[in-house]
Amino acid sequence: MSIVLPTTHHCFCQKPAHRMYTHEYGPILECNSFGKDASEAKFICGFHVHELSWSPFCDRVRRGHLVPDRLAALRTCCLYNFTFCALFNTTNDYVLHPPLALPECFCRRSVVMRRHPQEGLQFTCANMTIDGAQKCSWLLNGRRVAFSRPSFTLHTYVSHDEYVQRYQTVLQEIHEEIELYEREGG
Repeated sequence: MSIVLPTTHHCFCQKPAHRMYTHEYGPILECNSFGKDASEAKFICGFHVHELSWSPFCDRVRRGHLVPDRLAALRTCCLYNFTFCALFNTTNDYVLHPPLALPECFCRRSVVMRRHPQEGLQFTCANMTIDGAQKCSWLLNGRRVAFSRPSFTLHTYVSHDEYVQRYQTVLQEIHEEIELYEREGG
C-alpha cells in the first residue's frame, strides 16, 4: 500500500501535492501544478482530496484496513470522489466529476469518462462503444489523464493566515462555551 499511499501525499503526477485552504473543508490537496503560475503549468492531473478526512483514511488503509468504496466525506465533493475512484480503481454511486476541461482523443473529440467494473475510471474516445462509428484507440486510466488547467476553482480558497485565524477563533469560542457550561453547573 505504500506505493499507492506514500507517507507524503503526492498527486497523480508523482509530485508532492499542493495544499490550499478553505473554511468549509480545511486544507485541500491538489495537483502539484496548482502551486505554479498558470502560464508555467497549463495542465493538471485530477488529484483533489480534503486533507482532514483523507489523512486518517490513508492511515487506516496503511494499517491494513480494507478500502471501502463509500465514505461519507466523498459525498461532499465530486472531485474528491473522482480522485478516490481513480486512485483505487473502484466506483460508487456518489456524484463524481473530473476537472471540467476534458482532453481530446486522436479523433479530435472530447474524451468521455467510463466506469469500468475492474479497471475503475477510464477515459476513452467518445465513439469507443458505438458500432460502425469512426473511433480511435485513445484510452487512459483516470490517474494518467492530463487535463487543461481550469480558470476557476471548485472551492473558495483562503490564505493560510486567514485559515489559521479562523481556526483559532473557533477554538476560542468552543473553550468559552465549555467554560460557560461548567460555570452553570453542567
